[in-house]
Amino acid sequence: IGLVAPVGVVLLALLAAWVVLGGREDEPLEPIAAETPAPTTGPSAAVEVWRAPADDGSAGPLRLWPHQDVVTVVSEAGVTGYDTVDGAVRWVAGAPPEAGPPCAASAAVDGAGVGAVFFRSADGRCAVLAVVDTRNGSLPWWREFTREVDQPTVTVGESAVTVNLDQAGDPAGFHRLARDSGDELPPPDCLAEPDVTAVRHAGSRIVALGPCGLTVHDAETGAVLWTGQARSEAPEILADDPVLLREAGETVAHAENGEELWRLPFVPDTVTLAGETLLAGDDAGRLAGHDLLTGDRRWDAELPPDTRLFAPDRADGRVLTGTAEDDAYQLAWLDPT
Repeated sequence: IGLVAPVGVVLLALLAAWVVLGGREDEPLEPIAAETPAPTTGPSAAVEVWRAPADDGSAGPLRLWPHQDVVTVVSEAGVTGYDTVDGAVRWVAGAPPEAGPPCAASAAVDGAGVGAVFFRSADGRCAVLAVVDTRNGSLPWWREFTREVDQPTVTVGESAVTVNLDQAGDPAGFHRLARDSGDELPPPDCLAEPDVTAVRHAGSRIVALGPCGLTVHDAETGAVLWTGQARSEAPEILADDPVLLREAGETVAHAENGEELWRLPFVPDTVTLAGETLLAGDDAGRLAGHDLLTGDRRWDAELPPDTRLFAPDRADGRVLTGTAEDDAYQLAWLDPT
């Protein structure tokens, strides 16, 4: 993967910047004219700080994790940590024994810089889960799941790793693991019963449908935070704070006690929480910033079609957006305020 260090990581207080993943070494970046740094104009500057060799055939990053002075790129080529100042490779994480390339990863790392990556198993399934310490590239533990896996999701908390092996929320594919050891943790309250029908998770929250009705749980402890009435057979959680649920074609925000805060009459294609702002986007590149407390629309932006939203930087809340362009994958910092 080719990588140009994001100036926004190095000089967070000064500017946003384009980043490139996957460009060729023999082709200098075309300069991008600076624009007004308002959200409606998109990223505002383009400065190449350094460039790493490109890996042919890469389809762009699965995930990109900024944490302190390291940018970790997770792609089908592997997991690599780059120094944000000079672009030096700080480390390259090896795959677990007999595992293939990465195939999925957590959206972000926790406060200590720990993330999680799924690798292909020997039989081609996206079934080998490993925890990655982005401070040094080590894999504290890994395990292979034996059941069928369909687009797994994983989040890393301060003490627990939450996993769904099934996109549809099949309870048989739900796991809570100790972050430091990988040991299986007890199922959350109300989820040990045989008639649980769906379990999904996002960030620090789990949503389930079962004998206790619709329940929302703390992912770290498994405790029930609140219960409610389900409006669908397989409730989907979009974000964790506040809890955003997909309910009958709408996006509904809930307070910590379960009370409805606000709702939007649609479900965005992409959802990212950054500070006090909800970023709601679609595949056409339209992006809107909503106030998390009220749902009010603060601003609109036009981005290139099929733009992806990566995890916010914990230092200042700026969000990485990614767009494929020719043989490169361009990233830009977006200020959500």
